[in-house]
Amino acid sequence: MTHLSQPSRALRGAITLCAGMLLGMMAAGCGKDRLAVQPPDTGGEDAQAAPEPGPKADPLYDAAGHLRESSDDIAGLRLPVGLTPFRDAESRRIFRSKVPLRKMLEYFGPRLNTAQVDRVGDGAIYRNAVAKGAEGGTITLDVSIMPLPTGETRVEIDEHRPQVQRAPMDEADLKRMTRNHLKHLD
Repeated sequence: MTHLSQPSRALRGAITLCAGMLLGMMAAGCGKDRLAVQPPDTGGEDAQAAPEPGPKADPLYDAAGHLRESSDDIAGLRLPVGLTPFRDAESRRIFRSKVPLRKMLEYFGPRLNTAQVDRVGDGAIYRNAVAKGAEGGTITLDVSIMPLPTGETRVEIDEHRPQVQRAPMDEADLKRMTRNHLKHLD
């Protein structure tokens, strides 16, 4: 055996010590595996993991990103989801919505038949419009879609019902009606 220098012996001792510690750690780790509680076998590697749930469907938009229809309508015009009533009169309804103005315009534009669309800033007013696919009478609508300073969208719908026209009266009916009115004045 050759004589090793002092630094070589120290290096050899350090390597031996590290190798011994490494073997000891590996042996300790193997022992823990035997004592650890193993989960029940679910069919091995061939068993498929449960698919992760996909993102929740947005209640306002469909898969293509278009605003959904609600079950409410005015004069045959289906309203979109996401509208909150603000004011409600007999023939004038005003709604507010957190849906962006652009999405509201994309929703209402194709659903209204009119030749008169006025652009007002970023918004629009559809005048004397009829809902596409509306059945029955000819109720025209003015639909105003405007931005609010709060970032919300304002939708106003005014209904214009046709005036009832009376049949013209003949002269005898007109005289009879006039006499009845005069009798009530006495």
